[in-house]
Amino acid sequence: MAVDSTIIKPELNQPLKSMDTQSFLTSLILAIALYALYRAMADAICLLALWKLSSGPNVASDEVI
Repeated sequence: MAVDSTIIKPELNQPLKSMDTQSFLTSLILAIALYALYRAMADAICLLALWKLSSGPNVASDEVI
């Protein structure tokens, strides 16, 4: 039990309180924003890769160099 008190501080051993409506909505909006940012970054990387690959010298030709 002595190790427990050094790892888990006594002030952390409080009962959980439920979130109020404003905190819940703030968390929800932040989660949606982070998800949208993740999708936007993935799309940007994909589009940049496609743009770089399509700007090669022999994109439209089928001949092998």
